[in-house]
Amino acid sequence: MRPLPRLTTPVTGLALLGAVALLGAGCGDRTPTAAPAPPTEASAAVADVVPATASGPTEVPDGFPLAAGLPRRNGDGSPVTVTDRPTWTSVELCGRTAWSAGTPVAQRDTAGATYTGEAEDVRSRVLAVHGTDAEATSVLGALRRAYSDCPQAEEGGTDQVYEVVEDEPDAITVTHRYRSEGRFDTGLEVIEVRAVGTAVLLTSTYGEGGGSPESIAAQVAFAHDASRPVVEAMSVFAGGASPTDPASLPLASGWPERAEPGQDGVVSPAPRSEPIMSAYVCGPGPRPRGAERVDATFTDVEDRRSRSMRVFPDADAAAAHVAAVRSFWEGCPPQSDQGFDRPLVVADSPVGGQSFSVVAFTEVDGSPVPGLVALHVVRVGRSVLLDSTSDQGGAGAEPRGVQARRQVERMTTDSADLVAAMCAWTEAGC
Repeated sequence: MRPLPRLTTPVTGLALLGAVALLGAGCGDRTPTAAPAPPTEASAAVADVVPATASGPTEVPDGFPLAAGLPRRNGDGSPVTVTDRPTWTSVELCGRTAWSAGTPVAQRDTAGATYTGEAEDVRSRVLAVHGTDAEATSVLGALRRAYSDCPQAEEGGTDQVYEVVEDEPDAITVTHRYRSEGRFDTGLEVIEVRAVGTAVLLTSTYGEGGGSPESIAAQVAFAHDASRPVVEAMSVFAGGASPTDPASLPLASGWPERAEPGQDGVVSPAPRSEPIMSAYVCGPGPRPRGAERVDATFTDVEDRRSRSMRVFPDADAAAAHVAAVRSFWEGCPPQSDQGFDRPLVVADSPVGGQSFSVVAFTEVDGSPVPGLVALHVVRVGRSVLLDSTSDQGGAGAEPRGVQARRQVERMTTDSADLVAAMCAWTEAGC
């Protein structure tokens, strides 16, 4: 049995071993250290020479989208959340502490997020914020040296093999593989370390992608794609420049990662299109005038989704657009097409600064049948999100209002990271 790449520690303050901390029955147990290792002479020297300047914040901003690109729920159905007490607290390599809360320099603030799938799928992230840019850069340098100096370590008869596969000035990517009796198995952990301004991001993506060079390359690309929204949002740590390009947002956040063969799955950015609702009832709504716009779509069997992000010159223009869209749908008369009736439910929703939802049901001779289309419109500052979905719901016995509310709640959960990142278009910023 291959050990898992992370070891969850009890709530006694024991550090979580990082890239080589493994847990397995009879296959390479390792006990976590009771506390971070004391600073070495080298780490103390780094702390002495770094200049006391910071180009960005020295704490994690409220609403920072650390979980962007992760599934919204774990394999057991529990939500994936961002916490200020990450479980991944140290990296141990070849018997030494390469990174922790005080090594090589002290952290000012941290946040963490972890997704645990049903089997062989664990993805963890830690964001550590330091007092200066130079401190963050020194952390990246220390981890770069640590991984380069520890290409292999043995744990319980299993070789832990590390390779720096990408080395950039501000980031490294490392693969962590498992070898027993001279043969690699399919387990693969992809580790990214990136420094931006005052912050350092560590990500771990663990799965069964180690079977071939092609699958390893694909897993590395998958890890980079998943963390891209977080990396883009980290620009705030390098001078307070929150993302101002709508295309930089995690437009597909919360959507399924894969679709059935022959289906398009996620397309982001996508060609401009009207909300899915427009194809079923009342046609296109008011056009956004003078707004930047970017769209994304997801297509699978009996599951269609679309999002349109629109950024206006000011909040008043954005609010006027939301009001016009709502007025359009509230004035939409009952629809009937080829024997199918589509009654609408329009309601407020408690999201952002201004929001509402439209849910269309499908009926035949007054009886509900599968076929539900929903539109959720959310304004944050001068940005507006039109979030649409179409699936086979809506045929339940509950009242329409209850089913509509639950559908919008699911959409709100799925788009939470995206809506949080829309703070870039408020006066206060993120």
